[in-house]
Amino acid sequence: MKTSVCITICSRQRPVLLARALTCLSQLNIPEDVDATFLVVENNDTPTYGPLIAEMQGKMRLLHVHEPVAGLTYARNKAIDTVHALGVDWMGCVDDDQLIDPDWLVHMVAATKRYRKTAMFVGRWRRTELPGTPTWLPKGKRAKKTSPTGARLGDGAGGNAFIRADVFAPEGMALRYDHVYRFLGGEDTDFSLQYYHKGGIIRHVHEAVTSEDIPIERNDLKGRLKREAWMQSVLTKLRHKHKSPVMAVSSSMQIIFRCAVLGVANLLLALFALPFSRHFALSRYGIGREFLSQVQGVLRYYFGGPLEEPYRNTLGH
Repeated sequence: MKTSVCITICSRQRPVLLARALTCLSQLNIPEDVDATFLVVENNDTPTYGPLIAEMQGKMRLLHVHEPVAGLTYARNKAIDTVHALGVDWMGCVDDDQLIDPDWLVHMVAATKRYRKTAMFVGRWRRTELPGTPTWLPKGKRAKKTSPTGARLGDGAGGNAFIRADVFAPEGMALRYDHVYRFLGGEDTDFSLQYYHKGGIIRHVHEAVTSEDIPIERNDLKGRLKREAWMQSVLTKLRHKHKSPVMAVSSSMQIIFRCAVLGVANLLLALFALPFSRHFALSRYGIGREFLSQVQGVLRYYFGGPLEEPYRNTLGH
């Protein structure tokens, strides 16, 4: 009996990126014992992807549904409801700005057979810096990319994931994405933490690779500092949802102390190194600023008023 899979993409006003992602998915190697369907959830006031979907339906078994309420949580929950109605065994999740490796599905399915008690798998995300990115900028921090296949994780991202149907089925865990994170981001981390705290196991699949071109507006120093602060404010909010108040505040204080010390230390190192190596000094300066931006993000949650909502606007085409 074949394993049924539906691979989903949520997309809003990005037809060029979506066409590229769908082209990758149409070229996936599908194991003989897998029955694969693909789903696009269009998150827009009025659907506009019709011509693109019609073109791609000649290359793959592709469904298209519309979610008019803006916000990624609404789109992801629409995907869950549609996949549940299809009655498939597993839901794959990728983003519309990703390039998906041809063997992505092969490796995800292999992991489900090897770790049968695991209902959520997270693949490896690979960033591609566009031409013009300064060489001295610190490399992005993605610790999970080095985890071997089968390594247990404490949370997971939704843009490269493979989730068993009973995680969101009403007769199972019945999980849904929380609309508090509608434009804020972090909804996928929150979803995985809900699953984890219900006793679910999350495992890494190192060979299941998706790649993303990082736009220069996100990858110059200003963009990185803004993103570091935003990420820490969201993570602080998540800590207060999933931990006791005492544990959440304690974790925040540790992050503030650690990042403040490392930030100042790297800035001082940059100052002393500047006469000897401009490249090394600039790199240390960037690292120091990133650490201090994390402090800023934590403090913003407690004292800065409403948190930034970067997903109110669509980035890309």
